[in-house]
Amino acid sequence: MEDCIRDREQHPEKYPDEDIPAVIARQKKLLKELYEKEKTGTAAAMVG
Repeated sequence: MEDCIRDREQHPEKYPDEDIPAVIARQKKLLKELYEKEKTGTAAAMVG
């Protein structure tokens, strides 16, 4: 997902039909949520 974000930031012309800032914001939000779940899941696995 990080590569998708980077590609849209560096080459918005490849995605003429997208609202690039909105797509990037959504992807960054999802990535943050994934990191949070991963941290929580890893911590829970260590305790359990």
